[in-house]
Amino acid sequence: MFRRLEKGFFNVALLTLAQVFAFMAMPMLMFIGSLIGAKLAPSIEYATLPIAAVVVGTALGTVPMSLLMQRFGRRSIFIFACICAAAACIGVASSLRLSHFPLYCFFIFLIGFFLAALQQFRFAAMESVAAEKMPVAASYILIGGIAAAFIGPELAQIGQHFTDVEYQGSFYLAAGSYVFCAFILCFFKPAGVVDINDEPLTVRPLSKIMNNPTLWLAVASAAIGYALMSFIMTATPISMHHMHGHDLEQTKWVIQSHIAAMFLPSLISPWIIRFLKLRGMIIVGLLAYLLCIIIAYSSAALWAFWSALILLGIGWNFLFVAGTGLLPTTYKEGEQFKVQAFNESLVFSLQAMAALSAGFVLKQTSWQVLLLTCLPLMALLLFL
Repeated sequence: MFRRLEKGFFNVALLTLAQVFAFMAMPMLMFIGSLIGAKLAPSIEYATLPIAAVVVGTALGTVPMSLLMQRFGRRSIFIFACICAAAACIGVASSLRLSHFPLYCFFIFLIGFFLAALQQFRFAAMESVAAEKMPVAASYILIGGIAAAFIGPELAQIGQHFTDVEYQGSFYLAAGSYVFCAFILCFFKPAGVVDINDEPLTVRPLSKIMNNPTLWLAVASAAIGYALMSFIMTATPISMHHMHGHDLEQTKWVIQSHIAAMFLPSLISPWIIRFLKLRGMIIVGLLAYLLCIIIAYSSAALWAFWSALILLGIGWNFLFVAGTGLLPTTYKEGEQFKVQAFNESLVFSLQAMAALSAGFVLKQTSWQVLLLTCLPLMALLLFL
């Protein structure tokens, strides 16, 4: 028993550290992805396409990465994904030298594709601890995002003028972070995984597992939370910098604050989960989203963007942690990979649609209309 606890703590701590280096590139992309896109794209309408590309890549990578993990184990695929993501970052840097927008989007898509594997750090952590500790373990993994939230945008600025091509050096630094993450993961000690082919218990088909309404609540909480966060956050740099005249430093500060707010609640997650329970976290998360929309709708001042994006980050944390915590209650041992693949594909597909549509909705309507379009999905989750 002691050895299991020790191994579980080691895995959670190591994966939290790996999370820092695995996700530095994401806040960096959220900060400069659309800004680079605005320079390379044929029209400002396509400026958010690079951010959409990374999300689409993640959505399309979820099922193949889950199947590969089932076949080869989590550690091997985690390391493989890190190396491939590093190579994709080098590809992004090359596309910037060529000023080739489609190639830029393609390599960013590849980063997202392999990021689908690293998104499953939380499942690996949950498998290392007892059932009652699973939501807390998943929440602790998100703590690594706090450091990534601040380091990522700083990497963008540090590497901005490393070469004669603006931001090329930023992606070289991102490649290095993935390589170091691969090194950390060499020390990961995977929990034993049941091979479905050898499982003596009956493994239910996905269609039968989907009859559980808790599964839909878990998936909807994570998927709707992620989609609305992505929809608003993707549009924020364009709205702030290009439409409302805030400078780049202010825009960076708002995005950094938002990403930090996404992960800071995880520092006190045991207390939050104990006090609110998982369904209570969903209600509070929706309330945070509603306040975000009210504040952002009422003003385009810097304080309004900052306050709204802070609330957006907190709401995302509550919805994502609650959905992730509920998910293991819906499947048995041996069913985890198929249910996790189903969950991840829906979460990141909906997020991809949100990121793809953000730039279009913003250009065709306004910042205020974009905010109001979030309300129907919030009502759906409240109904569930």
